[in-house]
Amino acid sequence: MRDSSRTKILACTNAVRVNPDVLSDASCFASVQAELKNPPRLPLNYDANLTAAAVYHNNWMVSLSGEPSLGDRADMFGYDWWRIAENVAAGYGSAKSVVSGWLCSSGHRANMFSCSYVDIGIGSDPVARYYTQILACTNAVRVNPDVLSDASCFASVQAELKNPPRLPLNSNANLTAAAVYHNNWMVSYSTMSHQLSGEPSLGNRADMFGYDWWRMAENIAAGYGSAKSVVSGWLCSSGHRANMFSCSYEDIGIGSDPVARYYTQILACTNAVRVNPDVLSDASCFASVQAELKNPPRLPLNFNANLTAAAVYHNNWMVSYSTMSHQLD
Repeated sequence: MRDSSRTKILACTNAVRVNPDVLSDASCFASVQAELKNPPRLPLNYDANLTAAAVYHNNWMVSLSGEPSLGDRADMFGYDWWRIAENVAAGYGSAKSVVSGWLCSSGHRANMFSCSYVDIGIGSDPVARYYTQILACTNAVRVNPDVLSDASCFASVQAELKNPPRLPLNSNANLTAAAVYHNNWMVSYSTMSHQLSGEPSLGNRADMFGYDWWRMAENIAAGYGSAKSVVSGWLCSSGHRANMFSCSYEDIGIGSDPVARYYTQILACTNAVRVNPDVLSDASCFASVQAELKNPPRLPLNFNANLTAAAVYHNNWMVSYSTMSHQLD
């Protein structure tokens, strides 16, 4: 890990989250290893918008006067955040030394190992030796349902929203493309529908935009004037709420047309059988192959770029037909 590029810093950060022993030679390791290993952490998701914000800041570190705040930088690069933190460093010569330095600082370590963050952006200049790591948490209402405590149904549903606690969903570019695609259809047809006439099904749309899915759901809406009112509407509908708060989904794509007021939300679970092979226990071969499926345990595969295309594709159909439907003829 002598390379100090942002790719290597990301790889090293994720490696130490998943297996802290890779930095067992860090000076502080013996005193902090217990907190690093319990609970186990998943790797962070690389996010292009956060990376743009990190690179932007990294370039400013030589001359900081007049730079926007961290939150403003994230907004500037299109990252919708609710909780955000940043680690910076200077003078190190390798990714391993950068991450080791953060590991041995309680505040930086808390950011890097927080279970609240799922996305990451990296900025680095291996020549000037400046490094920026941004971690952020989106989907505020999943993490803290009280942000919608003024929704009409909140008192009656808050218990189910808060238990069990939910992790934020990962913004997935492919899901977003799929959501935007569908949303444009709804705008074109001035109709809210999960499928408009001539439009492919939800699953086919996801396939079309390269999203490898196993379980998927879609929420649509029309006529609302703000993001909060859309989400509040879904919150107060049992079926939409079940989709939005399901612990089965981890990725999300959004399509919207605030002028025509059509909205598409696609939620999906990828690589479920890798994480929990028992989800396919009814497969004819399961008894004979389950041992090899379960050992060693697998993490889900990272695939980042197409459900959104499918959602956008469908949204366009709903717009074209002025109909809200999951599938149009």
